Amino acid sequence: MTYVIAEAGACGDGDLAKMVEQVDACADAGVDAVKFQWTSDATAMARRRGSAAVDGYEEIYKRYLQWSPEWHDHLLACCKELDLDYLCSVYLPEDVKEIAPFVRHFKVSSFETQDRVLLEAVLDEIYVDVDDDDRWMLLSLGMVTDLEWDMLRMHYASIPSVKFLHCISAYPVPFDAMCLCTINRRSLDGFSDHTAPELTMTGGLAVAAGATIIEAHMRLDTTDDKNPDAPHAMTPTQLTDYVQRIRMVERGMFTRKPQCEDQMRKYRVGELDGTSSSYD
Repeated sequence: MTYVIAEAGACGDGDLAKMVEQVDACADAGVDAVKFQWTSDATAMARRRGSAAVDGYEEIYKRYLQWSPEWHDHLLACCKELDLDYLCSVYLPEDVKEIAPFVRHFKVSSFETQDRVLLEAVLDEIYVDVDDDDRWMLLSLGMVTDLEWDMLRMHYASIPSVKFLHCISAYPVPFDAMCLCTINRRSLDGFSDHTAPELTMTGGLAVAAGATIIEAHMRLDTTDDKNPDAPHAMTPTQLTDYVQRIRMVERGMFTRKPQCEDQMRKYRVGELDGTSSSYD
């Protein structure tokens, strides 16, 4: 089964009640996990991201991502009640220990892919519990060059807990820029989907291309239209359709030898018996 993550992201508008509503909507859609985004220090996050502070992202991060750390516990409880995994993106090395007690898996975005300090902090936390061999660091590969991929693969591909997600860092990604062949070419684990919300077939296409983990953005019908994540996030109805299409592709790909052929066997001509051909 494909592990489907609903990226709630910033579409809760920094409002705990809306974020809880997102969890409920994600459960109804049939996903396996809900992932939020959080930072303890929007100023530090913006400064680390090159020109982000200059371009006004500090205020965006502060409004949508710098919410009370106490909310993690509440959101985790909501997820547990609905049999969902709680995930969170982490941007600052010092935030890793803050979210570690709550998240099933960690997510590192494409913008932080080259931050070795952050990646090692996540891995250190993953391996604190030696009995837990099924906790992941999900690493998106948007903007990663072939050379950078070679370096990441050299350092992390042998670590079972590191899961690589194909990603195109555009919002939204044009359909003809998805490059889904990269999943197979690089032997990646999954796909972080940024395509337009009306393209509800893209998760299924990624599964057909070899993805076993899918992450896709979702919003509420009541999410503020001015929210920067809203334009590329699916509504609950679209997310439900998205998940159903993934499950349909799974059925088409992973069914065992179909019994529906049995009634046609009486019409077969000849049988290969292992003897030599006249062309040998």
